[in-house]
Amino acid sequence: MIPFTAQRSITDAAFTRNAEAMVRMEMTSGEAAPLGAMFDQFWKSPPSREVTDKWFKGYTLAYKTAPQKRSQVIAAAERPKPGKSKAQPKRAVLQDRVGLMTADWKTYLRRLRVRAEFGAASIDGKNNSYLRTLSIVSPIVVSGLAHAQHEDVSRAMGKTDSCGWFGTVHLIQKEGARLYKDESLRARIDKSLAPIQAVAAEEDCIAAAREAFGQLRQIGGLGHCFITRMLAVAKPDRFYSVNGKSDDGLATLLGITKAQLATWAGYEHGLRLIYRTPWYRSARPTDRREQTAWEARVALIDAYAYAS
Repeated sequence: MIPFTAQRSITDAAFTRNAEAMVRMEMTSGEAAPLGAMFDQFWKSPPSREVTDKWFKGYTLAYKTAPQKRSQVIAAAERPKPGKSKAQPKRAVLQDRVGLMTADWKTYLRRLRVRAEFGAASIDGKNNSYLRTLSIVSPIVVSGLAHAQHEDVSRAMGKTDSCGWFGTVHLIQKEGARLYKDESLRARIDKSLAPIQAVAAEEDCIAAAREAFGQLRQIGGLGHCFITRMLAVAKPDRFYSVNGKSDDGLATLLGITKAQLATWAGYEHGLRLIYRTPWYRSARPTDRREQTAWEARVALIDAYAYAS
């Protein structure tokens, strides 16, 4: 047996959004050959570079200034190529209301994926993924919070790292803090959300959500961030989440103020705009991977508006 030790390297992804591990394996030359060839290919394409002190100092400076430059990079990624249309204004990722709201399904999904990547997330990846969050949280909310286990309630509230997308809800007021312990309070939430599952048409969904919004706002400690998160995870093909990280972008995209977005009238205004977009009204895709995203297409707008 001969030792086969992977060569250490520094990657941009490892320093920004990935979690990477290194292992030591012992194998024969024949067993190691295919793995060695694979790493050789990775090393050559794209070409690697030597990590010198000068390069590392430059990388350190670039990494420290990355958060400030991120919005500029995003805007550049989505700006039309010269000669095809007028350049978009600064911070186009938030100001391109017409571009996103008139996009077809393919364009919408592509933009969501680009924006999510800049937020150290993804739409349908295995980790830090919007669709993964929905796959964990939606069944909990749909089946009911009243009899859910404590850890499941915590997940539904966005209290764990894997479920923070669509807003991490902090229930700090007296009544809201009881949610984990008070089964009757959770039952009230279930009762308010139940009618939403029984309807499909847009107008029926809006009517059911309007009623639920009013009922839940009467419960102390439950604000619009909590309520819209519940709506989004309960029916992601119809509702979006409003939270402190996305309200700026959503307000710009929907043409209203953040104060209006916190009210039912503003939220409903946003729903009606979304229900008229080409990407929302598009036919269900035939690709299985796209189908899952399409079935959550309204909730996924958070990936575009989210400010990391």
